[in-house]
Amino acid sequence: MDISTQEITYAPSLSLDVIHKIMNHFKGWDVCFQILDEKIRYTNRSTNSSIQYTTKCHEREVVTDLIEYSKNHRVLKLMIYCDPEIMEQVRNHTNTLKEDQFSAIQTDDCMLEFMSSDIHKGSGLLKVGKQLHLDLNTCLSLGDADNDVSMFDVTGYSFCVLNGTKLAKEKAKYILPYTNEEDIIDKIVCKYI
Repeated sequence: MDISTQEITYAPSLSLDVIHKIMNHFKGWDVCFQILDEKIRYTNRSTNSSIQYTTKCHEREVVTDLIEYSKNHRVLKLMIYCDPEIMEQVRNHTNTLKEDQFSAIQTDDCMLEFMSSDIHKGSGLLKVGKQLHLDLNTCLSLGDADNDVSMFDVTGYSFCVLNGTKLAKEKAKYILPYTNEEDIIDKIVCKYI
């Protein structure tokens, strides 16, 4: 929503063709495709480990035909859940998809997310900063995964937690001695602000 005009703007969704292309690219791979809608992860298949992960996120899985689901719903994000041991192979295989319409970002050791290349945290901060007349060089960003890097790029102060991804740690200006499982906001405010 544009704060100044109260106008609702919609993020670009993934087209049915793009969803189909990504899923076909991984045909035969031991991965689960998921589409998150509220607290439900619609998935092409469930495994014990995917159900455990979904439960940890306070969500539930519903097995369905994702192509049929996508025909009737806006899909902002298509996710791959996989065993962490094959994530590097999944990422490398993703890189062979030559596509400008979407980007793929690893958000956990077992999750890779595909979304429109126009959607990322950095672009969201730029929009809010413009609407609120903020100097983002005076703003702080905190993250733990690759999807936070675009936010790090537009703020003056960027922090990554100790258990963040390799890329997030490389791109953040500061690496905190705390994990994302600790209460750290008060520690950052007291120590760095």
